[in-house]
Amino acid sequence: MVENEKKTLVAVGFSDDDFSLLEKSLKKSNFACLKAAISSDIVTLIEANPVGLVLLDSDSGGASTVRLIDSLASRFPDTSVIAALSKPDSKRADSLIAAGADDIIAKPLDSFRLIMATKTVIERHRKLRETKSKNEDLTRQLERKNIEYANVLQELDQSNIDTIKTFVGLLETRYRYLGSHSKRVATFSRALSERYELNDRIRYEIEIGALLHDIGKIPIPDMLLQKTTDYFSISQLTQKELRVVQKHPVIGQEAVEMLEMLKHVGAYIRHHHERFDGGGYPDGLKGRYIPLGARIITVTDAYDRIVLGVDKRLQKSALELFLRYIDKQKGIIFDPEAVEYLIDYIHLMEDKKDIQEKRIKIDRLESGMVLARDIHTTNGVLLTSQYEMLTPKDITRLKLFHNSRTIPGSAYIFGKMNVQVVGPQENQESQKKPDGLKRISLDTVLAKVDSAKELKTLPSIYTSVMSKLSDPESTRSDIAQILRQDQVIVTKLLRLVNSPLFGFSRKITSVEDAIPLMGFNEIRNIVTSLSVIKLIDTGKPSDGFDRVEFWKHSIGVAVICEMMARNIGVNSGSEYFTAGLLHDIGRLALDQLYPVEFDQLFGIMKDQAMFLRQAEREIFGCPHQQIGEYLLDKWRLPDVLCDAVKNHHSPMDSTVDPLLVSAVHVSDIFAHMLHIGSSGEAVVPRLDSFAERKLGITISDFDMLIPDIEDKLKDSEDILSLGD
Repeated sequence: MVENEKKTLVAVGFSDDDFSLLEKSLKKSNFACLKAAISSDIVTLIEANPVGLVLLDSDSGGASTVRLIDSLASRFPDTSVIAALSKPDSKRADSLIAAGADDIIAKPLDSFRLIMATKTVIERHRKLRETKSKNEDLTRQLERKNIEYANVLQELDQSNIDTIKTFVGLLETRYRYLGSHSKRVATFSRALSERYELNDRIRYEIEIGALLHDIGKIPIPDMLLQKTTDYFSISQLTQKELRVVQKHPVIGQEAVEMLEMLKHVGAYIRHHHERFDGGGYPDGLKGRYIPLGARIITVTDAYDRIVLGVDKRLQKSALELFLRYIDKQKGIIFDPEAVEYLIDYIHLMEDKKDIQEKRIKIDRLESGMVLARDIHTTNGVLLTSQYEMLTPKDITRLKLFHNSRTIPGSAYIFGKMNVQVVGPQENQESQKKPDGLKRISLDTVLAKVDSAKELKTLPSIYTSVMSKLSDPESTRSDIAQILRQDQVIVTKLLRLVNSPLFGFSRKITSVEDAIPLMGFNEIRNIVTSLSVIKLIDTGKPSDGFDRVEFWKHSIGVAVICEMMARNIGVNSGSEYFTAGLLHDIGRLALDQLYPVEFDQLFGIMKDQAMFLRQAEREIFGCPHQQIGEYLLDKWRLPDVLCDAVKNHHSPMDSTVDPLLVSAVHVSDIFAHMLHIGSSGEAVVPRLDSFAERKLGITISDFDMLIPDIEDKLKDSEDILSLGD
């Protein structure tokens, strides 16, 4: 604090003579002194005036002084508190310090000691504020460094993909069909992986696996390779030829697993000829025991070989044949879910491409254009394949080859499939997209979260109640004293305890009686829920987002998650309830801070057939999970909740409590399936098999709990309703 800055001191409980001494002693230290009695009015006084120091006469208030100090310390952490004692009493002094007093001074008051004590305490708080501010700055810097690091990794991954594509292109010199086929399968597999609930690392590995899925065919003789070009020709092979062909997935796996960077893609290569009914090779895996990446590659491989592996004039009829074939074979050869996603993707492609290809000069290519034909060098090496969306790096490479006269001067593209691709290096504060949308950088979003007054911190009653609930020495009277500061919470607690959910024969009329009957966990859930709703449900929402339905969904996930905790043997379900309630809080923050931009997400989601969180990346550079984690960390909520919010769509990435995160993940999906409110997503998210294994349960295990869920949900929605 600056030495000449005017500071306000509130003297509580002092006589007129003592107050006069205070005013006289502290006038030279530039203090403006206010007088107050020990009562709840002191809170109102401090809220109305920026107070730097509270000086309490602890003799005049008795036990109420300790409660007042505790309340002040929790509600006004930046305000210093000094207690005055008339006689030495170490036990009394310890209780005052434990409650939150910064210092104790003796009575009668002495001007010199008073001045020194106030200066010391004020300076200590100033340094604490500086330290807190520096720590927050360091946290923000670390967050930004982590983002930069993630962007570097993304660039490195793309470089690896480009390198592998180059070598896959060399397969064309071995057998012309292999290279272009593998690149197209990689393009389609990546597109399908975007429709699943996967993290970017797994999508990257699926793309690599698709690029290399036929690498094991290199040793196969040319004549046999030509016989297997037709997808349905496998039935015409001799047993000896069939044994040779069926070795290629294992050979491919062994080849790639010699490289550390490719060890995770080997399983996709090994199992891309498995069948969903277990009749495939090499291991006869069945259903979801087949890795997801392999199931995706199986269906995209069939699509490319049946439809795009024939003459262009026959592709329309080949597509009709393929669609009938996979509809008949889904659940037999193909994963039904992958089939549905591929059909959606094919229809999207058909809707967006022109009937006529468009020829364009190499030097006029733009990022986001989609190739209608392969591009080869004059020596037959495949550079870029049909259906690939061009990136800035692709265009630079093609221009270099063109300048060296090793490729033709023009390429063929689909005229309407020009979609801008934004790479990590293009993460500007506001970047205009082709359709008029603007992208807002993550730094800008986080800065707005930091500066938003309504998101600064959770209401003080939350902090006070959580502190008391965690203190084993707290009594129900201590907790009731805090709860009575918020009549909305008191009203809803009494409504809940008198509801059929608890079924008490007599009417409960006091919060002191309600606390032991409800239990600390229920109190914690209600206070957390109402605190968050009160804090963040302000401002004008976007037109396309229904906040009432959003809260219904969030409460539904919380209720299911708490029931799941009991079902899997977790002693206390309060953290599960809170994690479920807050899992999508980042989405609500984006809606509150950027209502116009947030409303545009729904148009992108519909037009591009993508998940809402993928549309969030398009506009805000990150999904709501990342914003939610940042917000909870800002509120100083436990790491286990931050982790749950961050990873509830990818529970295998949890580093704190994968069991809790898996419970939130499954509860979220179950709430979608039961149509409990709406998170904004148009489709049910995909269930992660990791979560099923971690919990030891499946969605079907919860069918019998639906009536209990509906009853509990009805009561919870009534108690936490936003309308009152």
